[in-house]
Amino acid sequence: MEDASIEPEEIKIYLDRILSEYGLLSDYPADQEQVDNNIKPTDNKWRCYIKPNQSVFEIDSKSKTLFIPIKKRSIIDVLTKGATHEIIHILQRENTAEIGLPLYTNPQQMGGDRSDLFQEGGAMYYQDQASQELFGFASPPGPHYLRAMAVKQAGGDYLACVKAYYENTISVNPKKGKLAPKTAISSARRLFRNSINFNNNDRSIPSTKDTVYLEQKAVVEEILKYSELQNLILVSGINLETAKEMIHFGLLDLSKLRTPDLSYVQKIWEEEKHKYTLDPPNTEPVSSPNSEETSEQTPPSPTTQTIDKKLKL
Repeated sequence: MEDASIEPEEIKIYLDRILSEYGLLSDYPADQEQVDNNIKPTDNKWRCYIKPNQSVFEIDSKSKTLFIPIKKRSIIDVLTKGATHEIIHILQRENTAEIGLPLYTNPQQMGGDRSDLFQEGGAMYYQDQASQELFGFASPPGPHYLRAMAVKQAGGDYLACVKAYYENTISVNPKKGKLAPKTAISSARRLFRNSINFNNNDRSIPSTKDTVYLEQKAVVEEILKYSELQNLILVSGINLETAKEMIHFGLLDLSKLRTPDLSYVQKIWEEEKHKYTLDPPNTEPVSSPNSEETSEQTPPSPTTQTIDKKLKL
């Protein structure tokens, strides 16, 4: 499935369908001029756009556009990253707008320090949920990089980290032998971005995408222990302290936020997986085990005291 690539035009059909299921698909398609000038569609809904030179799935809140990579992507990437992760970001933006405080739509303005914990942590949580449900595995941070991180934390220098990254790569996938040295050299370099001395044995780890992912995962897992707090991961641009203040002043009712329905993604997979597996096509309606819980049963809105007592993050 990783090798079976999907054309951008087909990806757009899938993502348009997901947005339509949520009632968020605009009747007005995007064009390059609108994207360049941050022009939203007149119905204030979202649209998908195959953007030249785009390499990843990404949303642009200013033009309300979900950018699709110009190159082919695997069905796994399409359904977990495009149709789940980025769609969660769109739901977060919609929820934030519904709160009625437009300044919170930009995490750099009023959300507070570390405001991306809920935003990225929530999107990664649902991405992992979709990946586990559809394909049987979650999406952890790169194991090779984590191995190099462990070596640095044990006092290893740059070459030791490169070796750890390389050896772990080869042990997992021997076919990557030709590319592994180059990748190991560049990836391990990120662990020494705070020092030009590659002989440095400092045990500290600079902030990286992988370390941030681990922090987000820990925060989200703690929040999800309490049903009345779980919808905190469905807002964007605010951190824990800001959320407490908003709840205290009655500005954030978590029970009224729009919640995701992973059955929309599962329906697409059930219909299309015969192209990538030995299973016959299935067009029967599919319901997610969590669809009733996420779509109909909303948790009670917490009090500020609830957050203070339950979360010690």
